[in-house]
Amino acid sequence: MSVRARTSRLTPSSTRTVGRLRRAGAQLRRSSAGYATAAGGGTCGEANGTAVKSKRIYDPIHGFIELDAGEVRLLSSPAVQRLRRLRQLGLAYLAFPSAEHSRFSHALGALAIGSRAFDELRVHSPGAFDSERAFGAQRRLLRAGLLLHDIGHGPFSHACEAVLGVRHEARTEAMLAQLEMRDAIAALDVDPAAVLGLITGTADADPVLRELVSGPIWTPTAWTTCCATPTSPESPAERSMPRS
Repeated sequence: MSVRARTSRLTPSSTRTVGRLRRAGAQLRRSSAGYATAAGGGTCGEANGTAVKSKRIYDPIHGFIELDAGEVRLLSSPAVQRLRRLRQLGLAYLAFPSAEHSRFSHALGALAIGSRAFDELRVHSPGAFDSERAFGAQRRLLRAGLLLHDIGHGPFSHACEAVLGVRHEARTEAMLAQLEMRDAIAALDVDPAAVLGLITGTADADPVLRELVSGPIWTPTAWTTCCATPTSPESPAERSMPRS
């Protein structure tokens, strides 16, 4: 019996259900097409031949996370999409079955809560910004840094760094040097070098933005005071880089 013949024998209620399922399937295909379609907003460049629009992503913890067209383009890049396949907590899922979330969901959560903290800074310390333009520029830089701060991670996150012999910050620097990434960041009117400075926690980066992205700078003295143990396998110099 053909699909059309089987469908014709459905009750009116079943027909409505099939129609809703078809519409839901079509909507799901549109929404998953490389983040190229979304509700509202302007466009920025193209992704897979389709104009990129702004997007609202629902997170069960943070609610709706809004991204403008340039940020959607950044999110759609292979370097960020690969984070979907990287476990945030390394091998912890072997002991804790619910520890399954990815670096991708972590990056979106960091984007949401970091932006919220920065916006609160303007509410409580409006004098911290010279102008609305300065606030907007710093906010764009911060959000780019938050979204990209983990792109250098390998499989199982920190657990693989000893095997690969390289810290994820070094891999991040190499990935941000790729032409596609530099173009996507520049489209946000953001300096790629400034983004890297926030991620790696360089001393010349804005201290507020740096702490939101990568945490406070660890010095050998601070490491010795707070973190050193007789059996620690890492030197103070190795611990001086934040493990974001």
